[in-house]
Amino acid sequence: MISPSLFYKINTPILIVLMTFAIAINLQAATYYVALNGSDSNNGLSTSNPWKTITKVNSMMSTFNGGDQILFKKGDKFLGSVAVTKSGTTGNNILFGNYGTGNNPVITGEKVITGWSNYSGSIYRASVSDTITQVYISGKIINLARYPNSGFLKIDAGTGSNGFYDAALTQSGGYWNGATCKVRTVNWIYEKKVVSAFSGGNITFSTVSQNVILPDYGYYFDNKLNLLDTENEWFYDKATSYLYLYAPGGVNPSSLTVEGIAKKNGFNMSINVSNITIQDLNIIGYKESTVDAYTGNNIIVQRCYLSHSGRFGIRLNGINNIANNNTLEDNLNVAINGNFTGGEIKNNILNRNGLKPGYGEDGFGYCGILLFVPTGVTVEGNTIDSTGYSGINVGNNTIVKNNVISYSLLTLNDGGGIAVGNSDGLQVVDNIINNSIGNTESSNDPVSYANGIYVNFATVKNTLIQGNTVYANRNVGLIVDMKSTSTNNVIRSNVFYNNFSSQILFSDYSDVNFANHNTLVKGNTFYSLQAEQYCMRQIMFNNPTFSDYGNFDSNYYSNPYSEYVINKTMIYGIYNSSNYTLSQWKTNSGEDLNSKTSIYMFDQYAVTDTLSSNLMANSNFNSGIGNWSTWPAGSQITSSTHPVLDAGVMRIDW
Repeated sequence: MISPSLFYKINTPILIVLMTFAIAINLQAATYYVALNGSDSNNGLSTSNPWKTITKVNSMMSTFNGGDQILFKKGDKFLGSVAVTKSGTTGNNILFGNYGTGNNPVITGEKVITGWSNYSGSIYRASVSDTITQVYISGKIINLARYPNSGFLKIDAGTGSNGFYDAALTQSGGYWNGATCKVRTVNWIYEKKVVSAFSGGNITFSTVSQNVILPDYGYYFDNKLNLLDTENEWFYDKATSYLYLYAPGGVNPSSLTVEGIAKKNGFNMSINVSNITIQDLNIIGYKESTVDAYTGNNIIVQRCYLSHSGRFGIRLNGINNIANNNTLEDNLNVAINGNFTGGEIKNNILNRNGLKPGYGEDGFGYCGILLFVPTGVTVEGNTIDSTGYSGINVGNNTIVKNNVISYSLLTLNDGGGIAVGNSDGLQVVDNIINNSIGNTESSNDPVSYANGIYVNFATVKNTLIQGNTVYANRNVGLIVDMKSTSTNNVIRSNVFYNNFSSQILFSDYSDVNFANHNTLVKGNTFYSLQAEQYCMRQIMFNNPTFSDYGNFDSNYYSNPYSEYVINKTMIYGIYNSSNYTLSQWKTNSGEDLNSKTSIYMFDQYAVTDTLSSNLMANSNFNSGIGNWSTWPAGSQITSSTHPVLDAGVMRIDW
């Protein structure tokens, strides 16, 4: 017989093992499935018993644990917003992804609009309970009813920040009341202001604008039913819950795929929700963001397609957040936004973001990647094409490398493919930046200020700009316009090619104090392709003495159409501008002693075709004034000679 004490000793280890196994079973991660052919009464724990809706997922959110996976079936489309209220654990994120075969599942806030009836002429309407903020036909955005139907009106005179006067507005008093005025208030900002009063060409806003309204800036009105007068326009009346549509060709919209954005966010993380992964999903059509984490850490968004957001494609604020290998297209404001501490933004493809004037942020926006006060984040390997404002806007000690940025500033002006804010330890390395355009259509200034790399109004310290290729930008390849406290920066081994105004420019516009910036500018290639393009310019706006912008050496300055490759211009006080050959620059400044310039010079002009024999008698002016006369009467013409001109000349006195 075994004594009770011995039995206890024998079975205690077995009991501990059994208890540990039971706990492990309880903590084992679960996988849940969601499919359109499922049912919300299922347990969701197998592909044969999936849930059906996002509503069911949200109702179960509090039961999810670290390591759990919620998978949506490929090929299916789910309407709604995923409210992520539960965090994963460190190393065990809660994951939202897909299963099955075929195309990635679609999570969407775009509601298909049906039940159309004729309202008037070619205008139809449908009852829609959800407030609609944008409308798409066959996946393409159409305009909110507006005036004029394209282009912009121009302001005659501003009235501070309260409104403006335009003599072209001849409608009766109150006509524009309640309309939204989308007005460009500075080169880089559109604002949306509701009209509270109108009379005699005077527009009054219901709230003041961020910027003082100035003459000759452009604007248009939208969001009134009486402006619905052309194809591909819409209007939503909140009071009656009717959506009005002037369909293409005036057809009944029931024959079209019409979708209206009805949901706020695609994936919305509650405050401080962390350790979440969202991957391999198509998230399309939301009023605010397709993925939004106002504050949260260790959030991963990867391999997703994100489109048709009204504000942000991805917004991540927090520590060690990651947005990698995504495609973000046709978002109305900013593709990727956030306040990153650590983390990374890598290998994303960004196309056509921020391209509709007045549809983006009511203020600063329309960017590809816009990071506010980033710390220790890496932005690498992204391809950014066709952006309303800057392709990448960064600062602090960010690493920005191996990105390709093309066609920035298609909606706004005065920025760069890469725009740099306050920085200390920033690295901008091995990027390709080209074709920043600068949209001036609604601006009061016809000049493009679209640059490759834009360092402006910032304190920039210990920053490296190296190995970049910057070409064909409409203004300057690299603008260095820093505050007096900016110092110890390095600009090295870059190629600046055929940027339309100059290849590099230094100025003091951002600060009034004289400064020795101690910038090293070495080993760069500055190559111009027009006689009027400078390789380098230095400009002073706020001090009568030129700043010591830095130490220059071993650079290559080439303009094969002009030997005058460097310009210094004094704006302050008495204007003065001087051009220098490289040799003159070396003598004048003591800089660039080991730098070189092109040994080849090309003719600026050439005869490419001859239409006929010379039809102008005495075209060399070497035989008196025969066949020549003057206008108006009283002018005098005489034949003469000049010591530096061959043959003869004609002298004309008015």
